[in-house]
Parts: sequence; structure tokens; C-alpha cells
Amino acid sequence: MELNFSGTVDRKVNENLLKTERDSFVPQSKGPQTFIKTPSKVNKVLLLFPPAYTIKSSRDINPLPPIGIGMLASILEKKNYEVEILDCLVRGWDQEEESQANKDIVRVGLTNNQIREYIQEYQPDVVGVSCMFSVQHKIYPKIFSTIKSANPNIITVAGGAHVTVCSKEVLEDPNCDYIIAGEGEESLIDFLDTIQGHKSFESVDGLGWKKEDSGLILNPKLRWIEDLDSLPFPAYHLLDLEQYFGLEASHGIRHAKEFAPIITSRGCPAKCTFCSANKMFGYKFRTRSAQNVIDELWFLKNNYGVKEIMFEDDNVTANRKHATELFQSMIDQKIDLRWDTPNGVGLWTLTNDLIDLMKEAGCVKINFPIESGDQEVLKNIIKKPLDLKRTKGLFQHCQNIGLDYGTFLVVGMPGEKIEDIWTSFKFCAEVGSYSPHTSIATPYPGTDLYEQCKENDYFSREYALDGLFISSFMLKTPDWSEADLRRVLLKGKFYLKFRQIIDRPSDALKLAKNLIKQPGKVFNYIKRVSKSGSVWRNPANSPQGSLKN
Repeated sequence: MELNFSGTVDRKVNENLLKTERDSFVPQSKGPQTFIKTPSKVNKVLLLFPPAYTIKSSRDINPLPPIGIGMLASILEKKNYEVEILDCLVRGWDQEEESQANKDIVRVGLTNNQIREYIQEYQPDVVGVSCMFSVQHKIYPKIFSTIKSANPNIITVAGGAHVTVCSKEVLEDPNCDYIIAGEGEESLIDFLDTIQGHKSFESVDGLGWKKEDSGLILNPKLRWIEDLDSLPFPAYHLLDLEQYFGLEASHGIRHAKEFAPIITSRGCPAKCTFCSANKMFGYKFRTRSAQNVIDELWFLKNNYGVKEIMFEDDNVTANRKHATELFQSMIDQKIDLRWDTPNGVGLWTLTNDLIDLMKEAGCVKINFPIESGDQEVLKNIIKKPLDLKRTKGLFQHCQNIGLDYGTFLVVGMPGEKIEDIWTSFKFCAEVGSYSPHTSIATPYPGTDLYEQCKENDYFSREYALDGLFISSFMLKTPDWSEADLRRVLLKGKFYLKFRQIIDRPSDALKLAKNLIKQPGKVFNYIKRVSKSGSVWRNPANSPQGSLKN
């Protein structure tokens, strides 16, 4: 099945993207326009990426250059604003604060005091906070409070994926003044114009704001940037790219110290039930021109010595014609960069010829997001447009040409049976993928999966955003319990390793060496998977679980 990427998207689709959250908001006024009573002159803007909570024994967070706010910074500079970027995670990557309630959970990044001191020194008029992950939702109020404690007159505005799907929760925070849902390059500039008295609040696409005597208001998100080439490159000079070079954890195994992420497209027309990506960037698939991407690659290579690229698109190959043009241009212009696809590729358009082109263009690994090895689960439960029979040939072709590959699985979907999960593990063994990245179905806000679980009471415990880790075991269904799911995951792990030894005897020695070298990692994995209510449940949602400043 091949998706149509050329059609336009009905505006009503976008109007309904945030329906669940918007039902709690006062509808946008269609009457007189609202202007700010006391306009504020804005000269300096700080864009902040927060610290994060994680598991102490095995960090599951990635310190990547936040190119999203890097692009916002470029837009602001073009409008003559003074801008700085503060990535609290990477700047405090060697700092940990233990939770008082659970010693297994730590906060990584700058402390609140360090953040406060930075803000007091820079003295911004506006601070934009990147709120990407719902599982980190408890860190955001701490950041808003820290900003206001540095200077109560600072205007705070939040954006990102979590803000987009949990708008009401974020905006209810008394220290969060505004939010922007969805892609924000154009809306951020309009917002700054608004607080300076030049535009009305109602005119800002996707803006969440607080109106006296009217409660919280969220403007519909209706506009998406069609010409991605019109956007500038991220402000790499503000990101201080070199501070990320050589970090051990960087969205997969890196093949070079000097690396950088890049995005070539936005939007996804697929409607996978567990995913909310289209809430952030819409359903229509939009791409940058191949030459625009090439220009950025040359910029990174010539100015920062970058040797490896991660295409962070959700579907970098979703448009076969565009992907072919991009990879052929990389070859023709001798860009000579290694690269991979940490988030996977659009498998429905992938062919052997395109894989050959990818390898020639510098690809060192392809991640196949098959999600399930059972065709009926894909079709009727996950609703992903993928033919597994055709996909098997792609795996085989990678083996034939010596291109490394991985697989993504999502198990534990409502309607999926234990035998279906085993079908997925067996499929991975058949295609020679013995260490699939296996996520437990997680009901993120804004997804069809969440609505299904809410309607049918499939939660194994009280629903909380703190529990939205990719292996949180939050669900139970009539077909299996949380304990059943834990058992099959552990058995599947051992089954795949057994199959690897049988199919590839030469790998046995390597597996044994890894076990001897890191025995604690293996036993810790077994403990976390087998123990009900494991440490993947973040305790920071309780007062006792809060971290010191």
C-alpha cells in the first residue's frame, strides 16, 4: 500500500487535532479582537530545553542538539531579536539529583539554582520553554517557577509535543503565561507581536492564553508551513554544537565523535493508533528540497567538522521521489558523510534500489519500524500501511549488501493476543533481527490508543503521565495481564538470543563476552522486566518524590 502525499488536508482535520484538550477550553471568540492591555517591549528572548528525569542505572534520555528551538532562534534573529539557547540537559549532563522517594530515579541536568542564576544574568524579556515529553511533565512546573523566581516580570511561553496534546494542563500552571501548539515558527513571531500590542490574541495560530473572566482559551491550529525551504537553518552558533560531540548516549550508537541531527520533512499521513506525531506537524507530508538539505549538510561539515548525520525524520523515505533525489545528490556532490535513521523510515515506499542508493550515499544502518510481525495486528489494530511479505525482501537485501539494520516493535496493543506477540518475535528471528527495539504499547495523550484504553478501562493502574515510559506496562486487556506481558517480553528476549546462537554460531562468543563484561546490565534488565510496578514508574508525581533544587 502506498500513501498519497500530494493531496491537501481538510482544515477540519486540523481543527479536531486537539479536540480532547480543547473541550476544556473556552471557545475562541468570534467577536471583537482582544489586544494586550499593557504592551511590553521585547528585546531579549531565551529558549530553554529543560533537565529530565530518568532511571539512575540506565539512562533512557538522549542529549541531542535541540534543533527545533535552534530553528526558532534563527527565526527570531532574522526579526532582530537578541536570542540565547540554554540546554539544561546537556550543560548539566554530569549532574544527578536523586529522588527522595525512589533512589532509582534521578534528575539529570542543571539545578534550579543554576538555571535561576543564568536567567538573572541574561535578563530576558521572554523565556520559551521546550516541553517535548509528557513523561517529563513534572519538570516543567519547576522550570516555570524557577523562571518567575528569577524575575516575575518575565513572560513565559511553552511549546512542543507535550504542550500540543496536554494544552490545558500546561496552561493551568500559574507560572506559565502562554502556550503555542503545533509547529511554532510563524506563531512565535506573531505572539511576540501580540504582547507588544501589534496584533490580537485571536490572530495567533495555535496560541493558548488566559483571558480575564473567560478562563483558558486555545486558538485552533489551522496553518502549517508549506514551503519548508523558507525556514532558516537552526542557529548552530547558539546551540554550541561541539558540546554534544563525543557523548556516549546520542540516539543510538554513533560512528563518529562529530555528529548532528537533521530534519528533512514534516507531517505524516499515516494514522498509527499509538502515535501522536501528526498532532504536532499535521497529516500532510511536506519536504525540504534536496538541495536545501544538501546545503545544510555542507554547512555542518565545513563549519563544524561534522562526520555523521542522523536523519531524525519520522519518515525520511516516505516520498520515494524526494528520497531518491536527496540521496543521489549526496552521491553526486560527494558529501561523504555517514548517516543513519534513528526514528526509522517509511517502509511502504522502500525498495531494493532505494536501499542500494542509501548505502552508496553513506547510510550505515536502517531502522525498520515494522511495529508488529503479525499482518492482522498491523492492519486492524495498529493500522499501519505495511506489507510484511514485501518487507521480508528488504531485510534480505540489506543482508545481501552488508548494510546493518534494526527493527522497532510495539507489543501489548489492545486486541493483540500473546500468540500475536510471539509471531512478532519469530518474524524478527526470521529476518535476522535478534535485538529489536521493543516498546510496550503506551497510551500517550492525543492518540487513538489512549481514547480506546480510556473508553474500555484498559489501564492496569491509575493513569498518570509519569508512567508514560516506553516500557511502562500500563495496560491490561481481557487477553492478557501486566504480568503476562512481562513474562512474554522476557521469554521473547531469551528466545531471540537463543535463535541468534543457533542461526549464527559465531555470535555466541560475542554474546558471552558482553555478558561477562556487563553482567549487571543483564540482571538489571531481568529485574526491571519481571518485577511488577518496576522503576519505569517515575515517582516524581508525589510530594515525597520531588527533587531538591
